[in-house]
Amino acid sequence: MKPTLNSADLKLLKGLFATKKDLVSMEKRQDSKYATKGDLVSMEKRQDQKYASKNDLAAMEKRIENRIDDLEERVVKYTVGTDSRLGTIEDELGIPHPN
Repeated sequence: MKPTLNSADLKLLKGLFATKKDLVSMEKRQDSKYATKGDLVSMEKRQDQKYASKNDLAAMEKRIENRIDDLEERVVKYTVGTDSRLGTIEDELGIPHPN
């Protein structure tokens, strides 16, 4: 004779063990509660767009250095021209040069 389960036995087993339906609903609850791999990947993409990378900062540093070098050249050219013009004015007015 083959063992059979009655409705009381099935009810007892469903209370003791998780059914496929129970596991699927539990997985859905866990997915909504915790971050999935997809969530982490999309978060990483948003962070990459929001914050500067080391390469971005290195490129910015290079641009700033080039800009400072350019400004230094302009200041030197300006002061050389200004010094010579100021020297000419001092000579014309008879003002001694402060060396």
